[in-house]
Amino acid sequence: MARAPRTNSNATASKLATHEAVCAERYQGIMARIGRLEALVIGATGTTVVGLIWAVWQLSKIVK
Repeated sequence: MARAPRTNSNATASKLATHEAVCAERYQGIMARIGRLEALVIGATGTTVVGLIWAVWQLSKIVK
């Protein structure tokens, strides 16, 4: 089996720094998307609750 060529510590450190920078950028993008999803879910939940309360109120007017 052939051995992989050895790399020096500077090249490894450079690759690791690049990898960390790319991952940090991706993490920021993911967190932004999660924030938008949270806002959407909170809005949908509020709309649903208000809609159900309105429906109960309307039905209570009909029953009386």
